[in-house]
Amino acid sequence: MAEPQSLLTRVTGAVLSLLLVGGIIVALVSWANGRAAARAAYDRILVGAANDIAESIAIQDGVPVTALPVSAFQLLAQAPDDRISYAVRGPGRELLTGHEDAPRPRARSRGADPVFFDADMQGEPARFVEVTRPRARWC
Repeated sequence: MAEPQSLLTRVTGAVLSLLLVGGIIVALVSWANGRAAARAAYDRILVGAANDIAESIAIQDGVPVTALPVSAFQLLAQAPDDRISYAVRGPGRELLTGHEDAPRPRARSRGADPVFFDADMQGEPARFVEVTRPRARWC
């Protein structure tokens, strides 16, 4: 018959078990919070650059045109390992400048609220944002 464990051994085992489980839970929660914070920071960079580009759209001779602002690319340069794909579209969704194959969100933006979405770019997962700037008159 096995000799019963002492009270000290049982308490030590229980405390170590609690510390191990607690440490795992804290590590998982910290990882999830860090991931959420990183995504929120990256989304702010994306929407800032998209807003800079959207604000650069002007009407010349009744046609929407844009000159991409340097500030948009300076914002995106804060994520130096990432690639950039963009498309600026007119009121009929025709391409004004950028990449024709840039992904579009499944749901179109309503109003001025940005729409964030994930899609593939050149076979790899990527994060995108669509901003809409309604114009009172395009002509």
